[in-house]
Amino acid sequence: MTNWLCEPGRNPYNLLAPPESFLRELAVFDSALVIMPSVREFGYWLLRRRKLTAGISTVVSLDKDSATMARHGLIPVTLFGGSITWGPQVLQWLRDRDTWHVGGGTAAAEIYEEQDRATERQVQRGIDSENDARARSAWRTFNTRQGSRVSLADVNRGRGPLRTRKRTGSAPVPPTVLAPPGWSESTSGLVTPPTP
Repeated sequence: MTNWLCEPGRNPYNLLAPPESFLRELAVFDSALVIMPSVREFGYWLLRRRKLTAGISTVVSLDKDSATMARHGLIPVTLFGGSITWGPQVLQWLRDRDTWHVGGGTAAAEIYEEQDRATERQVQRGIDSENDARARSAWRTFNTRQGSRVSLADVNRGRGPLRTRKRTGSAPVPPTVLAPPGWSESTSGLVTPPTP
């Protein structure tokens, strides 16, 4: 059996076979991987030939895809959409998720646990930094309100509250502007240049 499995009458969506070049690269990457079009969904199953487990022989009655997998001794890995573009990005996706590449399931679990711990530490550092900034700001505000600290933004530093003088009478009148020679002045006081 090659790494493309398409039984007659088992491709209702008429999905095209992956290119031969991709199938060759897939076989070099992992000879146990098989691609099969799904009978019940618009997509391709990525399957692995079983070696250490009984596979899915106990669930043959579930659907046609499971029956085909059980007949050929295959275990489902994932389902790709029917519009997938077969190329190096698919192999890279597989490399990024290959547990055997990092030493098996236990080693992969340790790597994922360490990634989770690093993410938690980064989130905690952000929370701690935010809390420190809030505490400093609260302390500065408290000291300013208590009067034990003077803010440099306060223009009235140490002189008590700002006192304003009360003005009485009418508003001040702006000085009269005299128009230069040749310029005209309107009754509202607008000065305009001479017209040529």
